[in-house]
Amino acid sequence: MASEVLSPENGFRQSLTMAVAAICLECGFESTENIVLETLTEMLQSYLTEVGNSTRAYYEHSGRTIPTDKDVIFALSEMGFRNKSLLQYSRRGKRINIGQIVKTVDTSNPPVLQVGKSKGFPTYVPENHKYPHFPDPHSYIRTTTGQKPETDYVILREQASAQKRDVERALTRFVARTGRSHPLLPDDKNAFPLIEAQPHLIPYLNALLPSEHETLKLFEATNDQNNEQKE
Repeated sequence: MASEVLSPENGFRQSLTMAVAAICLECGFESTENIVLETLTEMLQSYLTEVGNSTRAYYEHSGRTIPTDKDVIFALSEMGFRNKSLLQYSRRGKRINIGQIVKTVDTSNPPVLQVGKSKGFPTYVPENHKYPHFPDPHSYIRTTTGQKPETDYVILREQASAQKRDVERALTRFVARTGRSHPLLPDDKNAFPLIEAQPHLIPYLNALLPSEHETLKLFEATNDQNNEQKE
């Protein structure tokens, strides 16, 4: 067979497939189905992988990093292969040569995306210079992507009112869901929830306790008296 040009990704797999097809042809088969050929190729690949793993285990156990023929023979013997028949099989008369698999490497450079026109050098730079060219303009030209903050008083007041309304609505829904509430509309319980009033055990206690404003005034008055006494 003539040599084929294959990519490095599937070159090894294709070589195994061609070897299996050649063995089938030597055994007298004239044609085969793709699924059968793939199954035999997978079996051969698994067998060779197991032989390689066993060989590596043998030479690593011996403290070496390079395998020898003895390591391969021991690995084949462990898997039940008759080593004496290997030489006879390699000297068979109906051997079919499949040729050498040529692997190609893609040497083409990917196209470079260029945005805009590169800036040229000033006139005082000589033409036979060896300076690198300027990059694309998008790499050093500043582009504003954000929005300017709003400064109009009316719009700011509307935004603050809308934010306050959203916060109050969210807190109302949170209290209604975590506590007892009654829906204003029976069909939609989350539209207008009415928070149930919880009566206090001592309703007149709040009237007897001073408010926060009165407590603050009392604290300031006490501090003023203490300062006057120190003076």
